[in-house]
Amino acid sequence: MGLFKAPPTEEQNTMRSWEVQLQDGTKLVVDNRLDCIGDVCPRPQLKLKKSIKGMDSGEVVEVLINHPPSLETLPVLCPEIGARHLETLMEPNLWKLYIRKD
Repeated sequence: MGLFKAPPTEEQNTMRSWEVQLQDGTKLVVDNRLDCIGDVCPRPQLKLKKSIKGMDSGEVVEVLINHPPSLETLPVLCPEIGARHLETLMEPNLWKLYIRKD
């Protein structure tokens, strides 16, 4: 497998729209998932830019990361790419960032 992950399976590509609950109790419909587990800077930023370009206004992407510097850089990148960071949830061994395209 080397340095790169296997391509996403057909099942991962067809998963659409699920609901998550944010820390304040509000529910959010998520349209896409971007798996950046194991990726280091600048790869998560490049993946997010590409993902946002392919989304419609108002859609939400869930970004999975486990590289601490990306936790700092992705929210800062959002205004530059026409998006808004909604929230970051911490789970064991990873963070989930929720980002909405403007």
